[in-house]
Amino acid sequence: MAHNSHSFFNLEIISAREKADIGDHAAKGLEKKPSVDAIFKAHFTQKSTTDSALLTSNKSGETAVKTLTKLVLGMMGQLRPGPVRGKSTESIALPPPQKAGGLPLMEALLKRCSSREFAPDALPLQLLSDLLWAAYGVNRPDGGRTAPSALNAQEIDVYVALSEGAYWYDARRQALDLMVKQDLRRITGYQDFVDEAPLDLVYVADHRRMAMVPVTQRESYASAAAGAIAQNVYLFSASAGLSTVIRAWIDRAAIADALELSHDQQVLLSQTVGFPQRGAGD
Repeated sequence: MAHNSHSFFNLEIISAREKADIGDHAAKGLEKKPSVDAIFKAHFTQKSTTDSALLTSNKSGETAVKTLTKLVLGMMGQLRPGPVRGKSTESIALPPPQKAGGLPLMEALLKRCSSREFAPDALPLQLLSDLLWAAYGVNRPDGGRTAPSALNAQEIDVYVALSEGAYWYDARRQALDLMVKQDLRRITGYQDFVDEAPLDLVYVADHRRMAMVPVTQRESYASAAAGAIAQNVYLFSASAGLSTVIRAWIDRAAIADALELSHDQQVLLSQTVGFPQRGAGD
């Protein structure tokens, strides 16, 4: 279904009252079908005083513009990955994970929170290896994982979006295999922080591994498994002093296209991880 600037407002992302707050100048612009940026800039620079708490600085207004611009691009089917930054390696052998140490469980639970502010610094390879093992690594000789799955289907694949490319996490080899030589971070979510955070994890369900599960229940089963992985990432991040946030507001079609997934594979969630920029949590 095609979307123009008028149908976008009909989605009630911007209410009728908020449109009125844009002012006469912006209203005239709407009649002339201005660019997406022009609409958003008019909206977020002329907010009413009742909404002023939502935009406390120019920076927050610019952030909202970027987010909504990405949303419109997604609606138009135009959200695309960017070029890689740095050298892409076909396979990255991760160092053996360090399975001792860290905070006691109750302390990690106490510190668990979501944060949306990240430093751009890449995670050292050892820390990345530890993180991925904690998320969904092999922790038993029989191939069992650190997160559960119904019938031990292990239907979730973890994709790792880095500046140098998108990789698939091979838990048995403790390695990353290059899937796409593009920077997928910007399409792993509509929020602006995903563009520059060093790492975005994408959780994908492979329905071919759930043959014993009724078709109508597969998404629920897989979502529960992905949620367990995400909580492992939260607890590891709390222990290691990292920031993270799970995200369901994502363009699943754009991610699936960029990763060249099959029809049997379903994008479920994304999760951003990185060093904290400054204190923020919920």
